[in-house]
Formats: sequence, structure tokens, C-alpha cells
Amino acid sequence: MPAVTWTSPDGGSITPDASRSGAFQLTSAGTGSYSEFAASDVPDIDDYSIDVELPARSDYFGIYLEVSTSAGQREFKFEPNSSATRFRFGYRYSVGLDSDIRGGEWTTVNPNLRAIASSLESGVTIQSIDRYFIRLRGTMSVASGGGDGGGGSGTDDISRADAVRFLNQTTFGSSEEAIAELQDIGSYEDWIDGQLDMTMTSTFDNLVPFGSSSNDTYRHRVWWAHAMTAPDQLRQRLAYAYSQLFVISDNDYTLSNSQWAVAHYYDMLGTGAVGNYRDLLEQVTLHPVMGIYLSMMRNEKADEARRVRPDENYAREVLQLFSIGLHELNNDGTKRLSGGQPIPTYDQVTVENFARVFTGWNFDNQTWTDNNIARDSKRLPMVADEAYHDRGAKTLLGGAQLSAGQDARTDLDAALDNIVAHRNVGPFIARFLIQRFTTSNPSPAYVGRVAAVFNSSNGVRGDLRAVIKAVLLDDEARRGHETMPNQFGKFKEPLLRLFQLWRAFDAAPGPSAAADFFRFYSKPPSQIRSITGQAPLSSPSVFNFYLPDNPLRSESGYAEDGLVAPEQQILTEVNVAAVNDTIFSAVHDFHNYRTNTNASDVTRINVDRALALVGDPGALVDYVDEVVNAGTTPPGLKAEVAAQVASFPATEEGRLMATLDAIYCIAASPFALIQK
Repeated sequence: MPAVTWTSPDGGSITPDASRSGAFQLTSAGTGSYSEFAASDVPDIDDYSIDVELPARSDYFGIYLEVSTSAGQREFKFEPNSSATRFRFGYRYSVGLDSDIRGGEWTTVNPNLRAIASSLESGVTIQSIDRYFIRLRGTMSVASGGGDGGGGSGTDDISRADAVRFLNQTTFGSSEEAIAELQDIGSYEDWIDGQLDMTMTSTFDNLVPFGSSSNDTYRHRVWWAHAMTAPDQLRQRLAYAYSQLFVISDNDYTLSNSQWAVAHYYDMLGTGAVGNYRDLLEQVTLHPVMGIYLSMMRNEKADEARRVRPDENYAREVLQLFSIGLHELNNDGTKRLSGGQPIPTYDQVTVENFARVFTGWNFDNQTWTDNNIARDSKRLPMVADEAYHDRGAKTLLGGAQLSAGQDARTDLDAALDNIVAHRNVGPFIARFLIQRFTTSNPSPAYVGRVAAVFNSSNGVRGDLRAVIKAVLLDDEARRGHETMPNQFGKFKEPLLRLFQLWRAFDAAPGPSAAADFFRFYSKPPSQIRSITGQAPLSSPSVFNFYLPDNPLRSESGYAEDGLVAPEQQILTEVNVAAVNDTIFSAVHDFHNYRTNTNASDVTRINVDRALALVGDPGALVDYVDEVVNAGTTPPGLKAEVAAQVASFPATEEGRLMATLDAIYCIAASPFALIQK
């Protein structure tokens, strides 16, 4: 028997499987790509009656049959790790195999096609099987049907509500396309890997063609377009999250006139988000935008004659806000105590020593006293000017010593190593990412599990790709809304809430707008902060828009159980009212049935899917609740909204108004403020 019996057009191959007689291994062209294998090309395999086995959890496959039916062309897809059987997209019968088929388990695929079709579409009969193939990424084994069968529990049986919940955690909002893609992949981990493998869609590259490096209107326009349409949604959310950790702001006058440099800084965060924390911290430290914002740029050694001393700004914030925080932590994020009191991580003397480390750094290609700074110099890493660096001995965290006489680069490397080695960094970064993506009040165990991944992932400290996967795949992230409903979840950032509405209803630029221009009626992107209280890279201070320990407020005052709610800090009465007004306008005034030409550049939502359900008020409300709130709206409110829908006349205008009211009532409800 030849070593390779068949090769697919894209380079996938079929080879004999030595572990099982009569079996063959199908291997795709590459681990990140798919290959398709027609059944007629696989030796000795019966049509649609086969045994299958996947050797590794990272692999993914689907078995497909294309058929002609009395209702037209249809497709069967047989999915591992799912127990659901459903009709999707108007053409696909999605059939769960309800078994793991990974790691040596064999499962027989031998479906009763007619029974499945008739159960999902009443009265439909199958007329012929037109094509049968396997779509594969990775490697799997196949053999003739009738084997031992498989067992084991499924991994990710992803319902639509589950998909919306996950996508609201990981993207700028779910969409019908994103839901279908996630369910098609069938694995949260595979989806994350696919996202993180993508090259980041660059804000800088797409900003430069607009020509102006000082106009913030264009940067916000590009950022909004990426939030709405970029395929690398998780990478974009990571960049946005890290911009709230390594904070810079174009509220600074110099940076307000350096929008290309600000965009370049943002891209750096997104690129570094899947690398190593130590590398990212160094890139942040040496980026001119950070140097300008926290005054490390041209920070000088002490000169008593000129009354100059090293600036402490960056030294203080890199410790307090970017890495270790104010108090010593256990690995689960709880504070270490001495005599019942928290233990400080550093003191003023430590800050002064780090300030001396961060001296002697300047723009590349500029002298120390140049005031006419080239645009490129605001994007190139800062370079050392030894004439201004403090070469004295220094004492860092934990009493670590830097010897006298070292140059700026040697001191910087040692100082960053000293920070990254501190025991706090793992739980500090773990809690930060958990709060930005999944819940404001994680259990200590959740923080500890993520911190452990930061501390060592395959022997590597600070692997940020592994860390974000640990955040998103943890059992608490996936099931916390069920297992700890009174504690799990977070307030939605106002900006994310607006994007989630748009993406849920496939919003598109207005009829007179450019294809990449998204805006609400009330304000253009660069001015939206007056409504939302936030805008990307525009926080009021280095402390971000809100504090991680902002206490939860209730009607009776602050919560007594120690819960925190960072985003609630900007959810003022004025802000909530303004956001709801914006939602009302976006729903009732700017949709795909609006016919007048006023404000024709304003983005329109598409309400076709919702409108098709208006004849069944309960189904309409369930649909809106699912795509907006991931199915978390209480039954009582849904019943009230359904009654409101039913009260409209069955005219064309009445049906449209009923649909719009249903969307607004759910999207503007208090429950839409919370991500569970």
C-alpha cells in the first residue's frame, strides 16, 4: 500500500492508519487551514456510514452531505461535541454526534437522513444525495462504518444565547455572522485561537491615508470602523482593554496633535497582547507616546545647580497601575496582611530609585533640546542619551541592587526584570483582564487559576496569549452566571453597549456615508465621550475612566458585601439617560426602513429579522432578548414587552413600530446595562 494514497487540491493527504486495520488518516494542508475530502476519494469508505476519530483536542472537523430535497438544496453537517439537532440558516441540518471523538475514541456516523429532515422541516423528503465530504483542520482517522462507537462528554455545545454571551465578552458585540461562525467552529478554544492567529487590523495604517496627523476625528473614525467590521475582533478588544491598563490619553495637548503616534501606540498594544508581558512592558516604557504622557521623555538625572531632579511620574505609575499595585497580594489576588494590615509593595524611596533608572531617554533622531520633533520620531522607540542618565547605584523592589556605573539600557533592562519578577504581577494582570472581559468580582480561585497561567505556561512567565485563554475558558467565565448569579457579571461600558446594539442588528453606514464611516445622530465618533463618558485613548487621567475597586452602588448607598463595579463610576444619571436617548434614536429614527433623507450619513440598523417575527410577539421578544441580552431579560419584563407589541395594529406601519418598540424596550432596560 503506498504511503500517500490521495492528495487534495490544496495539499491535504490521505494515508493508511497503522493503528487500525482498514482505516485512513486525513490530514489538512496546514494546522490553520481547512482541506476538503470527497467520500469517493477515500479508499474503502462507505457513503455516509463511517467511523471517525480525532487524535487531538485542537483539531476540528465537520462531515457534510449535500442533498436535494422537495424543498430545494439542503446540507447536513454532523458535528462533534454537540447534542443539538437543528435547522439553521435556511439550508443546513446541523446534527450533533453527542460524543467526544477525541483522544482515541471512535464514533460511528450512520444517520437516518429522512428522519432528520422530516423532523426539522415538516413534510420535506430527500430526493438524492449529491455530494459527501469531510472538511478538516488538523488530522483525523476514518474507517468503514460499524465500529465500536465513541463515548465521552461533549466540550462546547454552543446555543445561540451561549454564543451571544461569549461574543459580548470577547468582541465589540455579537452578530448573526459571528454567531454562525462560532457555532460552526463548535469550540470556544478553537475560535479564540483563530482570532489570536490573525494579524491585527492596524489603526495606524488605515489612519495615515486621511493625511492629517493632528485631527482626532479621523482616528476615531478608523477605530469605530474596526470595532464594527474588523475580523480580528478579539485582538481589537484586547488592544482596547490594554489601553485601559497602560493608559495614555490624547487629552494631553501634545498627544492631541499627535494622532498618528497615538494610533501607533494602540497598534503596539494589540500586537503585544498575544506576546509576553515583559516584552510588552518594555515596548510601553520606550514608546514616545508614553514618554510624553508620563514625562519619562527627556527625564534627567539630578543637577543641584539647575535645581533638576528625576521625574517620578512614570516610576510611580509603572508600579502602581501597570504591574504590582499598592499592596502585596497572594496568588489568588487577596491582600497579604501583617498585623491585620495590608503590606505596601513599595515606598517613596523605591519610587525615587526607579525614577533615577528612567533617566536619559530621548526621541530617536533628535537632539535633547530639539523642539521641532519629526512625526516619525514619535513612533520610534526612545533611545538613550547617556549624558542625562543617572549612573549611581540604585535599590529596587525586594532590595535588589543595581551597581553604580551602568548605562541607561542596562539599568532599564534590570529594572523591568525586577518588576516582572514580583509575585504580584500574575494576580494583578489576572484580575485586570478578568474585570475587563468577564466579571468585576471574580472568586479568588478564578484569579488564582489565571495567575498560575501567567506565572508559568509551559515554563514561560507572562505568556499573554495563554493568559487571555485562561480568562475566557475558565469554568467561572463560562458558567459563573449560573453557579454564582448574585456575584458574577459586570456593568457594560457605555461605548460597548452601543456597539453591541449596532452589531446585533447588522448596522451599516448611512446611505450618503462612506463605507467605513459609522456614527450616531447625536454625536460623531470623536465627540461621543460627552454621552458615554469615555472614548478610546481619551481618558481624563492615567487612572482610566474608572477605578478597578470602585464600590458597587445601590439604592441604599454602597454595597456592604465588598462588591465592586468599575464601570458604574461613569454611569451617572446624565450618562445613562444620554445613552438611552442615543439608543432610542438609533432604533426608532435610523433603521433600514427610514425613507427621509435627513442626516443621511447616520448609521442604520437592520430590523428585517425582528420584523419577520412581529406576528408572534413572544417569539419577537425572545429573539431581541437573545441577541441583545443573551437571553437574560426576566420573564416578567418580556411578557410586558410582548403585550406592548401585541397592542399595535396589524398594519405595515403598526408592525414596524411594534418591532422597533420591542428592540428599544429590551435594549434600554436596566438588564441591558449588565453583562452576565
